[in-house]
Amino acid sequence: MSGPVDLVVARRWLARARTEPADGEPEGIECERAETALTVGVHLTQQGRRDEALPWLRAAAYTGHAEAVVWYGGALVDRPGEFRAAEYWLRRAANADSELGRVQLGRLLLFDGRQEESDAVLARAFAADPSLADQFVIDLLDRRADDVAADTMRRLADVGVVRAMVLLAMLEQRRGRDAEVQRWLERAHELHEDEATLILALRAEQRGDVAEQRRLLEQAAEGGHVGALVKLGHDRYEAGDRAGARAYFERAAAEGDTSALTALLALMGVERDGKQARPLLASLAERGELTTVRKSAGAFAANQDFDVAEYGYTLAADQGDKEAAVALGRLLLRRGDADGAVRRLGGPAVADLPDAGLLMGLAQEARGDLHAARTSYERAALAGDGRAAHNLGLMAFHHGDAAGTLRWYERAAVLGDPKSMYNLGVLHALLEPKRAQALLEEAARRGHPHAHQRLLEEFG
Repeated sequence: MSGPVDLVVARRWLARARTEPADGEPEGIECERAETALTVGVHLTQQGRRDEALPWLRAAAYTGHAEAVVWYGGALVDRPGEFRAAEYWLRRAANADSELGRVQLGRLLLFDGRQEESDAVLARAFAADPSLADQFVIDLLDRRADDVAADTMRRLADVGVVRAMVLLAMLEQRRGRDAEVQRWLERAHELHEDEATLILALRAEQRGDVAEQRRLLEQAAEGGHVGALVKLGHDRYEAGDRAGARAYFERAAAEGDTSALTALLALMGVERDGKQARPLLASLAERGELTTVRKSAGAFAANQDFDVAEYGYTLAADQGDKEAAVALGRLLLRRGDADGAVRRLGGPAVADLPDAGLLMGLAQEARGDLHAARTSYERAALAGDGRAAHNLGLMAFHHGDAAGTLRWYERAAVLGDPKSMYNLGVLHALLEPKRAQALLEEAARRGHPHAHQRLLEEFG
């Protein structure tokens, strides 16, 4: 389907498309507009506005647009009095070799009591595209037709549809029938269904049968199942075999698996292998996997490889990842580049994110721009950042502003900042000993390194 559409032009076309001659086929429909009509109809359907969607889908279907024929037929299935019309359109889609059309037709036939014909249609569709079986089962479960889903999968499994075996095992799991789960998984495994093999391996792990788990995982991995490769990689890593883990992760990553790429980059971070990591980070950024890029950059930062961390954060931030921009600002500040941190943290898009205001204030303070730093701290403190309020208290203290010092420390303490609790405890030790003790105890509870010792010195 196409992207954004010109709805004014589309509506004019739809109005023309609704004008039909005697034989029931609309005249003057332009094929290039069918995609637009389908896009509008699908969007309306997904919003639950099915009555509004129908004329758009109908107009597109009458052009012969293959996908529109499927959508229109599917839209008619649940409409009163339109069952036979739905069958007509879905048969038309199936005859045009639309596998999705076959699935929709199979469902219609199933609910119409034509079970044998339904099974034949579904078996053909699932053999061509096994993922359609998953969609079919999900649709039936959404309709609360659990028994129908299980019975259909059982019949298809009995005639050798492998994906139906796996789905039937999952449905039996919902019913708590463990023996049936194991039976169908083993049958699918014998027919080289890698997902069944992986599930059997996980069940072996739950039983504590490590040897059987490893055997099954290796078998699935030999078939190229990325889930098995990733699981073996994690197992090798936990066993201390980094080289073995990396080999498995690299095999899975070669298939484009994001979880494998993430694990591989984390391992590279531990090994500080920035040379190999950079092209992987760039590849993920090109694919729009910005969260993975950011998290991977964080792994390099945690292992003190700041050059690669900065590279990764920059890739993600430059493509609009706000959290990456904040993380990059923090890293630049840590590396002494206050000017760079200010540039990264200064945009309105990141201003309201956690830590952004505090970090901006720290960077501005490092540059000697105290007025700007105070403004940034105040904005962050008013938004609930106790650390920023504490820094305002420190700035007031260094300027001899006793009232300002107490005011900001009090606010920071209310916001949970242990350093301000400690400082207030010290300041109040002589004048308000009970409050001072309570503040120091809370600071100690929150992990302030000197609060416990100060309690002993002041209150024994």
